[in-house]
Amino acid sequence: MKWILTLLLMMSFANAADFIRGEGRFVSEPSDGHEFVKSQLLYEGFSDILSKEMRNLGLNKDLFWQKYNEQLEKNYTVITNSLLGEMKIDAESSSKQKKEYQEKLRRRKLDFKEKFGRLQSAISRFVIKKISRSSKYPNSRYIRVEGTVDSKTLNKIYYKFVAGSRKSEYGNLFLNVDYQLIGTTFSELGIENDNDFSEVISKKWIEWLEKNKPNNIANVVELSDSQKSRLRDYQKLKTEDMLSNTPEMFVNSLLLDIQISVVREKLDKRKNEYTFKYVGSGFIKDLQSNHIIDTFDFDEQVKKYLVTPEVFLANVIVNHVYGMAIGSFPQIVSTVKGISNITSVNRIVVENYPNINTILELAELMENRGVRYGLKAQVESISKDRAEIIVHLDGEKTDVKSLLSTLKSAKKDLNYDLIEEQAVLGIKFSNKG
Repeated sequence: MKWILTLLLMMSFANAADFIRGEGRFVSEPSDGHEFVKSQLLYEGFSDILSKEMRNLGLNKDLFWQKYNEQLEKNYTVITNSLLGEMKIDAESSSKQKKEYQEKLRRRKLDFKEKFGRLQSAISRFVIKKISRSSKYPNSRYIRVEGTVDSKTLNKIYYKFVAGSRKSEYGNLFLNVDYQLIGTTFSELGIENDNDFSEVISKKWIEWLEKNKPNNIANVVELSDSQKSRLRDYQKLKTEDMLSNTPEMFVNSLLLDIQISVVREKLDKRKNEYTFKYVGSGFIKDLQSNHIIDTFDFDEQVKKYLVTPEVFLANVIVNHVYGMAIGSFPQIVSTVKGISNITSVNRIVVENYPNINTILELAELMENRGVRYGLKAQVESISKDRAEIIVHLDGEKTDVKSLLSTLKSAKKDLNYDLIEEQAVLGIKFSNKG
């Protein structure tokens, strides 16, 4: 284990500039073991680091801790009531029983708090610089720790607790699946009606999603032909006009779009052995804002099937297609649970920029600094002299203008002028040098 510790320390010095210093204090009891005290000190130190990083990202750390502690107190109530019942504590209980109850309650609360919210998952690396105790008050413990923060994980944790920046309820989760057969046909698979293939799989996927859907989804339904047509017309609108012109059927709704390719790679007629390759991917989209929330890929798989009178090829393939997507469904449900609210969509036209990297870096910087709004910036088009960035956020156009002004003053190499023409915000770089 010594060489691992040495390697970690070498890494910490090489990247010292990335570390944030955190401090924490904890009042222990004589019965507390060393590892328990250390875990409580780390919790306090990590909390301090995360508070500092929230401030760096422009997040409201005071609001976060207010919401966090409100949820923590609710869980404390459950823990307290559970332990009271477990130990049968009431007004008639002895002093000894009450003391034992208080000791157990303290330990359970502290154990729970240390894991609550999985705050430690946002700390990608850390080094303990000092652990000490007061000579005057031995139970008073102190830690100084330095760590790096995974900002994406921190953002997820932040918006999980700052519930005011979430949509309280969605409508439908629409499922749309496109199949492509390559090197084979439905007839070869023994399927007379093409719809039978998709209906069997979609029905099972919908059953799974209905059973496991989060509370912010009312229903899971397959996108009908008429709804597909209506969606195509709706998506012809400019992205920034979609929020104010959402058809009622798509209000507060999401689209889960899946593409599946079934490829027959080989057929050994002598053995009657088929080799199929399966490829799949998909995305989740907020239909009101046309914002793609997440994308995913299924693992490419190659399977061989020896077809006999007892083996119906269509059944084998249907079952495999069903199973290959199910592995990604927990990720999809998790993404839907943690979805951010979008109250406005804005288009930014950028001109006279030095190079394409400037556009990509600007979009990334806007997301990092605009995390308090759950801001997402997508480069919609880019050419030699003009680029367009679509910005989704839980905020207004004035918030985007304010953010762009802040970025300009914060970074010396962002030398641009803000221009506003009607509904479009513009950025014109002062020079290309």
